[in-house]
Amino acid sequence: MTWLLSREAREQYVIQLYKENKSVREIAKVMHMSFRDIGAITKKVKSEVEQERGDLDHEDDIKSKSKTTQAIKLFCEGKNTVDVVIALDLPADEVRAIYREYWELKQMYELIQIYDEAEYDLHKLLRLHN
Repeated sequence: MTWLLSREAREQYVIQLYKENKSVREIAKVMHMSFRDIGAITKKVKSEVEQERGDLDHEDDIKSKSKTTQAIKLFCEGKNTVDVVIALDLPADEVRAIYREYWELKQMYELIQIYDEAEYDLHKLLRLHN
C-alpha cells in the first residue's frame, strides 16, 4: 500500500528504511520503486547519515582528488618534497613544480624569486641564505 502515500511521505519512508541500514534491494521490494529513484532519494541524506555514524573518512575524500591537490595538502601539513614524492609516487620534477605552485598559492613571491635565481641549486640557495 506504499503507492498510496504522497511523494513526500514515500521519500521519508525510503529515508527511514535507509537509516535502518536496509539495502536498496530491500527498500525497492517494500516501496515498489526503482533502484534509480531510491538512489536519488538516499543520495540527498547519505552524507548526513554517514556523519551521524561517524563513517565519513576525510582521508578517502582527499584520495579521490588529483595528485596536485593531494601534494598541496601534504605541503600544508608540513611535509617536505621527499615525503610527497614517496607518498604519491610522483616524479621529483613534478613534485618540485607543485611545491613552487604551493609557494605561489601562499603568496611567497620573494621565495620563488630567490629559488629561481639560485636555479634550483640548494647549495647556492643555502649560501645565499647564510
